[in-house]
Amino acid sequence: MERRNIFLAASLAITLSTAALAEAFLVRHIQRPMHRFMVARSEAGKIIASGEFSQVVQGDEVTMRLTITKASTMDQPRL
Repeated sequence: MERRNIFLAASLAITLSTAALAEAFLVRHIQRPMHRFMVARSEAGKIIASGEFSQVVQGDEVTMRLTITKASTMDQPRL
């Protein structure tokens, strides 16, 4: 049981030490909050996916999130 606890602690330490490290960079334009919905269609006009994009501004930090939901599967031609 002790070996399992050591493995769990090591895994947790590695995960937390490498999670979401981001570097700040300068921008030329002021960012504003945004919320958009998107739809992807096949050539036949059938909806194959939909998505949502949001951008939140807090002080000098901008957080963006893109969520894509698959609506149906596309038929792939077999070779």
